[in-house]
Amino acid sequence: MSTEYIPLKTPAMADTKNVTTVLVVSPEELDEDDAKLRAEFEEALVERGVKTSAIELEDGVTALLVAADWEVLRKAAEEVKLSMPTISDTYEIEDEDESLLERITGFFETDEEIDFISAPFRWDKKELFAGIEDPDTFFRSSLRSFLTHHILIRTDVSKKRDPSDGINIRGLNYLKLKGVYTDVFILHDRPSTLHRRKAFKEVDEDSKVVDPRKELWDSWKLWYKFQPLWKIRNYFGEKIAFYFAWIELYIMTLIFPTLFGIIVMAYGIHFAGKNIDLVKASKGGVTTALYSAFTVFNNPATPWFSLALCIWGTLFVEQWKRRSNSLKYEWDVSNFEQLEPDRPQFYGSKTRKNPITEEEEWYYPFYRLYLKISFSVLTILFMVVLVIASTLGIIVFRAAFNAGTYLVKMPDNSNGQYTNEEWKAANQTATERNALATSVLSSILNAVAIMLLGFIYEKLAYILTNWENHRTQTAYDDALIIKLFAFQFVNNYASLIYIAFFKEGASTSDTGMFGNPNWKDTCGYEHDGAEYCYPMLVLQVAVLLIMKPMPKFAKDVILPMVLHFWYKFKSRGSTDNIEAVNAGPEKTKELID
Repeated sequence: MSTEYIPLKTPAMADTKNVTTVLVVSPEELDEDDAKLRAEFEEALVERGVKTSAIELEDGVTALLVAADWEVLRKAAEEVKLSMPTISDTYEIEDEDESLLERITGFFETDEEIDFISAPFRWDKKELFAGIEDPDTFFRSSLRSFLTHHILIRTDVSKKRDPSDGINIRGLNYLKLKGVYTDVFILHDRPSTLHRRKAFKEVDEDSKVVDPRKELWDSWKLWYKFQPLWKIRNYFGEKIAFYFAWIELYIMTLIFPTLFGIIVMAYGIHFAGKNIDLVKASKGGVTTALYSAFTVFNNPATPWFSLALCIWGTLFVEQWKRRSNSLKYEWDVSNFEQLEPDRPQFYGSKTRKNPITEEEEWYYPFYRLYLKISFSVLTILFMVVLVIASTLGIIVFRAAFNAGTYLVKMPDNSNGQYTNEEWKAANQTATERNALATSVLSSILNAVAIMLLGFIYEKLAYILTNWENHRTQTAYDDALIIKLFAFQFVNNYASLIYIAFFKEGASTSDTGMFGNPNWKDTCGYEHDGAEYCYPMLVLQVAVLLIMKPMPKFAKDVILPMVLHFWYKFKSRGSTDNIEAVNAGPEKTKELID
């Protein structure tokens, strides 16, 4: 039996400024149990003081606006023991002469926030917390969204029914998993009156209203300065801020290997010009020309550049550890994992008494998780074997072409049209072209195999990690990252490791493959009479760097551009869009309001 959605009748919101979250109600009718579950959930929200208001949208979709006022938020802050800055530790910093380096770096700083010592929020000690006198600004934007979301996921409706499926808390995450709500959106802060007036050049100088989103953008758009990480954290939350902190450190530390790489490149050009006869190289055929070009990259300074990259990678990881730990302390998220809620997909199979709350809770035995992880490891090993088999297939493919199957037609001198010297030159040119064509084609096939196996394994990794039933999102993410990294490392670098360390030895073997001396995976290039595989290694890397980003680039850039121009072409002559574009300032202001 199905039933349509009937929103709970609650008093209309007098002011929507506290709306932080929108729950999307599916237009499809739910069965009676799910509809009852939704009604109980919304009723429980109202009992906690949360205000809700349903708005009908297009195609039968209903948006449920969720707003939590000051009283609701401060109770939630006490419940989660939210760390808030105190005023008992305010101190004055003695004026000291800044060093030249501090003055230089200070010019690029955008954050001016003070890092107060924080303490778990308690209402009975409210006078100790900074900013408590202004309830509208005490909780920053990201905290209002966080506390509202905490209320939604911790509003438990399981107490009204007999739980039997191992779910500890039936909150928003559980309802979303069941399809009761189809989506959840966190709203931006509403643009202030001052922000809207600035768009029309009508700024009221006496207005004290501040738009945090505009403040964030005003400091973020200064490309020559550091990112406003504190403002990003205050508006979007710590998770987003940590991402941009990592990007900032990564780009800043890349300056040193970039400068060293430019020096090595310049030396390579000098080395090639000094040691290579360009006239002879231009007449020496494809192999000689390619060797001359690759000498720019493969010169006596290249090993030092590789060593510098290894050292840089180690230093970067250690620097990020220091930076992330510092931000964890400043942003009071060091104990995040201890307070992290259960994933909605987590289910228990046994019950035990919680040592803190002394309540019965579901848990998942470790031995079951261990057995599932063991099976996942075996699956990863099987996929690694497939990668090795794919690499061996590419090797056999190259050997087959080297044994006499040619992509470029070899010259025929059966009718004596060439002299001996001409025939040797034509045969050498055709051989070199075949080697180049075979290398390019095998590199493309290898890149396609890497992308295909990577796509399949990524889907498989998500399935395995979901099946393992991790309790928290952090544990889930860690398990998924380990799976993806372990496989992607082998998948992306197996062919490169083979070319760099084993291919030259295989190409000089006298036995060949399958006992046939003609079946050899040669490098296709010679230098001083010996096999030289470096050009093929560079070619393989170049093909991977070009081909791997292509699917994502086509999806994220090309397809949106094509759709944009297509819809723009279809909407030619449409009066709906033209009216909005040509509207005057007063009309535009009405639309914004």
